[in-house]
Amino acid sequence: MIAGKSSLMFFSALAVCIYGVFSQTVTCKWNRSRLIDGKCFLVLEVNLSWKEALQVCRNFGATLATLSTQNQFDNATTLFNNYGSLWIGASDKAREGIFVWVGDHSQFTSNSWWQPDHPLTNANSNCVAVGAGSVADDRCENLYNALCMEPQNTAVLRMASLLLISLLPAVTSLLLQMMVS
Repeated sequence: MIAGKSSLMFFSALAVCIYGVFSQTVTCKWNRSRLIDGKCFLVLEVNLSWKEALQVCRNFGATLATLSTQNQFDNATTLFNNYGSLWIGASDKAREGIFVWVGDHSQFTSNSWWQPDHPLTNANSNCVAVGAGSVADDRCENLYNALCMEPQNTAVLRMASLLLISLLPAVTSLLLQMMVS
């Protein structure tokens, strides 16, 4: 029974530590960026082609934005609406009709976000822009502002990994005690 109480206390303490690490406030490195669902977004206020926008975002240590939640989409279409169309990180350049995000190569699947009559089914409209409450595929050569997104905050994950590694000897010892009991 002592091992059971010890393990319960240990895992309760571990849960509190992990919660403390993962509940750290995410801060954006850019002054004018907006925090939406734990990700930082920034508008590049210069007209660029989609390929140029992707490269400039990468030069800043970011990528063209991936809108992975309805909240991110809603905020992007309202907070950044005064910029007109903004390039985001989805395209069907690799395979016509299959839109994927440049950040994680996952498929863009939200049909409810498309502008009426989009996506277009022609080889000339391969890059996605957001604006005015919807997304549209457009010619990648068109010039729009871009919506960049900072990568996930890896500092918090690094801290959690270090915490778990530092607790590994105690976990091993506890498990050995439980096996002996």
